Amino acid sequence: MRDSPILKERHFIAFEQRGAQYAQPEVACREMNDAGATASEHSLDFAQQSTLELAAARICRARLAALGIDLSAYNTSAIADDVRTALHIHKLNVYGLSYSTLVFLDRIRRHPDAVLSQRLRCVGRRQGRRELLQARDE
Repeated sequence: MRDSPILKERHFIAFEQRGAQYAQPEVACREMNDAGATASEHSLDFAQQSTLELAAARICRARLAALGIDLSAYNTSAIADDVRTALHIHKLNVYGLSYSTLVFLDRIRRHPDAVLSQRLRCVGRRQGRRELLQARDE
């Protein structure tokens, strides 16, 4: 990326969602990955998989809370807004890949006037989001 011609005319800001691979603390839910693998191995139907994923989300949430992690601080869309505001950026050319496509689709929906252009590749799916939110609300 460092040698990309676009950098001659533009700034490039890359960020990873909080709690992901290189973050400290890492808040990955191994339990959700294990539930997905189990559902696949046993060819579970949607209802069975949803039940398994909800149980996994509850276990993950309890584990992270026991470590003292405030999960309300892990809102990637809000973080993207914070970065834009802190750097006094009024309009963005958005490039998203995989999970970040969800963040930027949310950003485009909430702040369409702040987006000059967009390029989204390999649009992700909200895997586990429903289960994590349900676990939070119970």
